[in-house]
Amino acid sequence: MLTRSLPLAAVALLAAVAPAPAQAPPKVGLHAAFSGGRTSGFRVGEVLFVDVHGSRPAKVCWSPAPVARPDCGKVLTGAPSQAGTTTVTVTLADGSTASKSFAVGAARTRVDSVHAVPAKITCPQVTLWGNWNARDGFHDKREVLKRDTPVALYNRIGPGVIFMWDYKRSLGGFAKERCAQPGL
Repeated sequence: MLTRSLPLAAVALLAAVAPAPAQAPPKVGLHAAFSGGRTSGFRVGEVLFVDVHGSRPAKVCWSPAPVARPDCGKVLTGAPSQAGTTTVTVTLADGSTASKSFAVGAARTRVDSVHAVPAKITCPQVTLWGNWNARDGFHDKREVLKRDTPVALYNRIGPGVIFMWDYKRSLGGFAKERCAQPGL
């Protein structure tokens, strides 16, 4: 009886110490925010969202560093700061990493209600609001942006009112368009 169970025990022991099959490396995805999920054709200043299928990154690094943000951090949004190739590298909780490199075109210079236009605040300060409508105007204050704060301009929603994205704080809202000029 002992000789019969010995091969079975050996098989069980081998199965217990056999290495687990290697997991596929995490896959980094990127899409342009406010674009309906566009995954290519990115431009300088366009806010991108970093996604790792099935996991939340512990750290996200950009090379070169994104507009108005450090090269590494926990924020899942960023905007390419120069034309050419940008690489995003994510580090997961277990220490594993994955990267994605992509082409970045020149910045847009005119607001077309579809693509981001990198800009700077030109007024001494302007308030970024959470909501705006034609009847009541601005409401739900989000933050006050000071002169020279870099922002992305997206779409005009009313006379002199535009949706902006504060790169540094990763915060969007509505403000007076006259207080921002394209160009970083």
